[in-house]
Amino acid sequence: MKLKKVLKKAAAALTAFTCAFGIFCGGKTGGSNSVIDSDISLTASAATTYNVTFPVNNGCKIFRYQKYDPRYKDHDGVDIHSSGNDTIYAAKAGEVVGIGNACPHTDEFDEHNPKSKEYKNYGESGNYIKIKGNDGVYYWYYHLLQNSMLVKKGDKVVAGQAIAKMGSSGMSSGKHLHFKMTIGSGYYSTAIIANPVGKYSGQVNYSNGLYNTTVAKVIVRFHRNTSSSDTSAVSETFTAGVANQKFGYNTNGTGKYSAMKPADVGFGQWTKSGYKMLGWSKSKSATTASWSTYSSVVDSWIKSNSPYIDLYAVWKKDNTITSLSIASPATYTIYPTNGTIDTAGLTLTAKYSDGTSKTITSGFTASADLSKEGDATVTVNYNNSKTTYNVKVENYFSGAGTEESPYLISSASDLKLLSNVVNDLSISPYYKAAHYKQTADINLGGSLFNPIGVFKIDEVFYQTLAFDGVYDGNKHKITNLFVNTSKYYAGLFGRTNRHSVIKNLSVYGNVTCSNACTGGIVGEVGYGGQIINCSFSGSVTGSQLTGGITSGLRGGGTISGCYVNADIKTGLSGENAFAGGIMGRSNVGFASNSENAVISNNYFIGTVTGSLTGGILGKTIIESVKDNTSTCSNNYFLKADGLEASGDGSVSSSNGKALSENLLRSADELLGSPFSYNWNKNLNDGYPVFEWQVIPQGDANNDNKVNVADMVMLHKWLMGSGELTAWQNVDLCDDGVIDTFDMILMRKLIINSQSAQ
Repeated sequence: MKLKKVLKKAAAALTAFTCAFGIFCGGKTGGSNSVIDSDISLTASAATTYNVTFPVNNGCKIFRYQKYDPRYKDHDGVDIHSSGNDTIYAAKAGEVVGIGNACPHTDEFDEHNPKSKEYKNYGESGNYIKIKGNDGVYYWYYHLLQNSMLVKKGDKVVAGQAIAKMGSSGMSSGKHLHFKMTIGSGYYSTAIIANPVGKYSGQVNYSNGLYNTTVAKVIVRFHRNTSSSDTSAVSETFTAGVANQKFGYNTNGTGKYSAMKPADVGFGQWTKSGYKMLGWSKSKSATTASWSTYSSVVDSWIKSNSPYIDLYAVWKKDNTITSLSIASPATYTIYPTNGTIDTAGLTLTAKYSDGTSKTITSGFTASADLSKEGDATVTVNYNNSKTTYNVKVENYFSGAGTEESPYLISSASDLKLLSNVVNDLSISPYYKAAHYKQTADINLGGSLFNPIGVFKIDEVFYQTLAFDGVYDGNKHKITNLFVNTSKYYAGLFGRTNRHSVIKNLSVYGNVTCSNACTGGIVGEVGYGGQIINCSFSGSVTGSQLTGGITSGLRGGGTISGCYVNADIKTGLSGENAFAGGIMGRSNVGFASNSENAVISNNYFIGTVTGSLTGGILGKTIIESVKDNTSTCSNNYFLKADGLEASGDGSVSSSNGKALSENLLRSADELLGSPFSYNWNKNLNDGYPVFEWQVIPQGDANNDNKVNVADMVMLHKWLMGSGELTAWQNVDLCDDGVIDTFDMILMRKLIINSQSAQ
């Protein structure tokens, strides 16, 4: 530590001489107004501002700045020269905590005269005063005239109070004040507050206005840097408050915007054979530029780099691309009209003028006209070179796929097409996340159906194949569903993702899977997806993780307002054979915190077979206790020997109630607000219906409305010239016979509904 201090003092001695020499040879003095060096002083923009009184009142000039200025690397304050009144004033109110008055010498520092080294006996600061300001900052005053002290240790001072006279004691060769501010109280404190060139630790504003009116400037010295021996440079001065200043437009010293002329000499015309200039950096050896050749210069940059900055040209070998081609095709090659090109999977090969080649995986742009169906050309741009590939534009469904105009699904062929579109990796992911609406009941005829949103075991990012859109069944049915697969995730939908919503849909059929994750509606719901107001009737058979609606919620989600009448079975024995009437497993905390599972207002009729079974669900797993919940409420199931609400006991009997068949059939709306009276005993096999299932009595054509069209259909049927789409809906007398009495009641319903409107 002693050696370090000796070296530090030696370096400081050399720089202080330069300061003192400058004071006597170049100082501006005199007059009642303060004089400053407007080329290098400024009001800085810094995190902390210190408001103090300037310590010298008569004409002054700051010649030496702090060590933060590259020219004065070992100088820890500012040197202030004054003529006339040499009184020094307290910059801040506080307490005198240090004082030195033993140095008799004046102007005796001379680096060429060994005898002058006697100043070391008294310290390089000479006579000094240290004041701890009321703001906690330490204020130092060096080189004071011996015996001029007007305060003593322990005295309290106020800002602007006279404390001593300016001198030249210690390491000094001319009368001046060395003034500094520090956070620490030590002599060699490193926590020096920048003053006033303050981009480092704080900005100093003087209450008497000296530095609040200065104009910030920065001299930028641009070095050509074409080789280690190249010393070519040009300078430009940039001034705060001046508009349209940019690098390299001229070299006349103003930095003002002006296009460079051929006759001008400056870096606008600099060249290096075989290279191109990227821009500028503070480092001579930089390979990337921090500023471009013609960067705009703003006030904050000027202030933070004042008084000057050295920038070096950054050169890069100019290796021109001779050809650009497709190395690997893009994943998506089929798009809807007015879609957006997705370059996932696309890689390019760039060949250069030096014979080398490079695989390009990013940094390119792609565009195409996708406004019309048919073939479209995608143009790929990379570093001013182009290549192309072709895609198809297809409209598979009516509608636009938006919430306002969903794609319409009206037939078995539409439903199978939806499966193909979602499961095909070559088709735009837009279809996976679009809105769909079913417009009629659909009979799949029992033919093998491929789940919508499948899992490919060889795909690392299998979630790209998950359905992430909205499917609104619109209170319609899908009948004769038949799924039989060995792949993961089996159901009408294979796997759905976090934004998915399946709602208002009744499904009838059989789903079988020899692998994991099997459900009647969805194989597995991922990370917040929802199944709302759906029913499933039939059978669901899987190896493990099996449920009437879904195998489970993985990472949270919602199952609500759903009805299941099915036989649920898992073929695998052991701890993973979870099965439930509604779902097999609720698993939250799988990928992140704040995941919530909600299972509410559902009921199950049927049988459940497996190692860990429940009338509602098989098992609840919360993998992280932080901000994760799994809530089960207002759920019911048909009472059976040994069947509890959940296989692991995670659902209480109050949240998953077992009811006898007679009680469940007659409970209706007593089960809760989502349930309604079931007047149509063919719906839900006579068990309670949900409000979303209710079809208006008198709706003969099953369009959820009662109007003249229903009267016409009923009349044709009674006359023997037509058929009824939904005869149960028009049995308004509830006597099992359709006759003229029902027509009279239908007429009354229509008149009443029109009157209400």
